Amino acid sequence: MSIAFLYALGFLLVVPHVMGYEPLGIFGIIVGCLGAWIVIGFANACESGKTEDEEILGTYVTEARYYEPWTEKIKHEDEETGEVTYEEVEHDEQWEITVAEGDTFDIDEEEYKELVSQFGNEEEEEADHEWEAEGEIIDPGYSTYTTWPGTYETASYEYVYRSYKNPTLRSSNIYASEKVDEQTIKTYHLESYDRKGLYGTVQGEDAEQLEDEIRDYNCWSREKNIKLNFILLENATTTQGIYWQQYWQNGKRNTINAVVGVTPEHKIEWAHVFGWQNEAVCIKLRDFIVGLDTLADITSHFSQVEEILKENYQLPNLSEYDLGKGPFPLKGALIALTICLGLFCGLFGRPPQYNIRAQKNVAQRQYSLAKSNFQEYLHRVPDDVYALNNLGVIYWRENNLEEAEKLFSQALRNSYSLNREDIKDLNLNRGICYKDLKQNKKAIADMKKAIEYEEYGTKSYCALYNLYKMLGYKKSMWALQKEYNNRRPGRLKEDCKDYRDSLTYIYDGADMFTGRGFERILRKIFD
Repeated sequence: MSIAFLYALGFLLVVPHVMGYEPLGIFGIIVGCLGAWIVIGFANACESGKTEDEEILGTYVTEARYYEPWTEKIKHEDEETGEVTYEEVEHDEQWEITVAEGDTFDIDEEEYKELVSQFGNEEEEEADHEWEAEGEIIDPGYSTYTTWPGTYETASYEYVYRSYKNPTLRSSNIYASEKVDEQTIKTYHLESYDRKGLYGTVQGEDAEQLEDEIRDYNCWSREKNIKLNFILLENATTTQGIYWQQYWQNGKRNTINAVVGVTPEHKIEWAHVFGWQNEAVCIKLRDFIVGLDTLADITSHFSQVEEILKENYQLPNLSEYDLGKGPFPLKGALIALTICLGLFCGLFGRPPQYNIRAQKNVAQRQYSLAKSNFQEYLHRVPDDVYALNNLGVIYWRENNLEEAEKLFSQALRNSYSLNREDIKDLNLNRGICYKDLKQNKKAIADMKKAIEYEEYGTKSYCALYNLYKMLGYKKSMWALQKEYNNRRPGRLKEDCKDYRDSLTYIYDGADMFTGRGFERILRKIFD
């Protein structure tokens, strides 16, 4: 309670003055502290630390394809003079593979030739470039492709990544291991988890044969979504096995990880197997490995390893760890206090009226009045991101581009507390401003940053696409179309047909408190 009170006191003495509120009385402080104390209890109970993680799945190549260079004719129209010109653009040749999950990856010519030889077939057809063409296709060229014949011997293996929720990553309780320090990583040659299946310090034919078996298994166990990893250590102790488990934080959701200690003669001394929620399969696989004599025995008995996994492995559901809580969540408590006390500031204080008036002026297209009110508000609250942006938009409308750019830059320097959509709008606003200032390099950088935060719309894509088009950057237009296709189906040429540059006003919702809330409540009671 004392922590809540001290924090509330500081909040209510400093923030109202900075933000232009009227001072709050002792009643506001007491009620704010009580509310904050209650909210802290909920914050402490609900802290779960969910976060995103990535697992690796084995798969195989189903098709490899080669595209000849192809040519298209693109129309250019000068926006000022209306003059129309045409340009022939030749696109480079390209090689790519498709895996069983449908993912596509670029490869080089040598890899394509190896797959043609491995699959034993190659066919030719006219290439289809309609989805990526910006103009009229003059010469589509041809495409040759080779397909996997479906036999085990001809398979070519790859790996793909899939994301999933892993709430254990930020947990500080028993479900998360203590992190390994840099010196331990260096001393014991610990390696970061990646698409490999074999890790460790053991070399030689036995290790190579085991690696082949692991790779085959990982790519043919797609139905159960299992990835098997072996970590081979020479002249090591079981403690090193624990270090690997700590470093990988139990691996990924879809992995079983077997650490095996061997002598220089590859005699098996010990084994340590770990993975999420797979105690039965870990114990059985460990006992099986320890019961073998040499490293070569693992390869010769690999069918039994597969059988153990088939009978005992279950893909874990990490949502069961959602309720795992760490120590008192100080950060969550401060956030809760801020939210709670902010509500009381809104109820018992007076919001900065200049900002509210300015927002109303914008809605009524009274831009001159809006400009004066935003300026007055920023005189009192000079770092308000929303007001900086909105005043910048008004300056842009007045063609005062240098002043608009300064305001957008100042807003972006203070944009750490904004949501993704508002950060996108800020970057795009400044990018368009830079474009009008003929600072195209800066404009492109800001528009690319806006695209990173673009979640649903196409506005950022269209702004950058039209800028590339104006500058005649054909390859950049093609690359942007390719990136666009990865996020949503469609052609930028059509989707951006009616696009025109326009800047966006952003608001913080402060207009929900249009007067002194406490006074409104009293009037309702006594009227």
